[in-house]
Amino acid sequence: MRFRVASFNVENLVGAGIRYYDRYKNTPEEYDAKANWIAAVLTRAKADIVGVQEVWLEDSLKDAARRSFHFANGPLHVAAPGAGGNENLVGHLAQRPRLGLVSRFPIRSVQSVKAFPPSVNLTIPLRVDGGAVERVPIGVQQFQRAVLRAVVDVEGLELVVYVAHLKSKGPLIAEGEDGDDPFFASLGQARATIVRAAEAAALRHLILADLHHTKKPAVVLGDLNDTPDSASTQTVRGPTPHKDMNHAEKKALWDVVLYSTFRIARERSATLHTHIHDGERDILDHILVSEEFFNRNRTRIGEVVRHDVINDHLRDDEDQAPVPGASDHGVPIAEIRLLNADGDTNA
Repeated sequence: MRFRVASFNVENLVGAGIRYYDRYKNTPEEYDAKANWIAAVLTRAKADIVGVQEVWLEDSLKDAARRSFHFANGPLHVAAPGAGGNENLVGHLAQRPRLGLVSRFPIRSVQSVKAFPPSVNLTIPLRVDGGAVERVPIGVQQFQRAVLRAVVDVEGLELVVYVAHLKSKGPLIAEGEDGDDPFFASLGQARATIVRAAEAAALRHLILADLHHTKKPAVVLGDLNDTPDSASTQTVRGPTPHKDMNHAEKKALWDVVLYSTFRIARERSATLHTHIHDGERDILDHILVSEEFFNRNRTRIGEVVRHDVINDHLRDDEDQAPVPGASDHGVPIAEIRLLNADGDTNA
């Protein structure tokens, strides 16, 4: 059996006549263009499980999915905690972008995690003059966008799915500061990096609780807002063993490390970027899998056989007319082949 997973930042899926960020409002025509474009991408992706970022209304996500030929007539399960109309709307003003999950398989449980786990202690032991160590607290204690954790029943296999959207590289400018001033801009960028790093560590701690000393297969579908080799992405993935470790030490790390599907897939798209900014092509959207799907693991239950990216809507030239309703992110898709058709190894 094979199934496909994808990460999809839809860029502000709201609804007609609903304001978001207190200033924008989609016309019915703009909403239709957005929903139809999302539906077309879902049809092209043919993914069975899709982690979605920037969902403001769950009903809009359901509508877009139902417009897709891929989900129109088959099973459709949608979860977007916090994106219900009674939760995320005040009048005609949407409050916060949320995370969602679209699945052909039943979603057995879903939760939204806002607060960092208690184990996340970000106090910095900073060495100062004279060799003394000063403990400098970092006060970030919650995700800017709550992480979605779900358990999906893939024909008897319980798959843990994380959907994440970490802090962007956009600078955090305080009230009264001029974001165009290079001094304040540098502070804003440093703040954004600190927040993203803190969120990466907290996400890693959530994932470790599922992976440590278990055989739970897990995938992370995320706009991590940084490249595969960045410090924050590496934090989410975890350290890999090095050659000087003994087998027991390596095995302990293999148990909890995550692997990027675009690196381990047998087939790769010629163009893997998921975002273009100022002409620079980057991979910001990721699919990470646990060792249960790593092809070098002798006890694996499945393996990644393909990684593709839908990104032909992204524009190098800002003068090019944008595709109506299109997102500013590409959509990575990974295909996983299960080695055991009955394959539930959660016991």
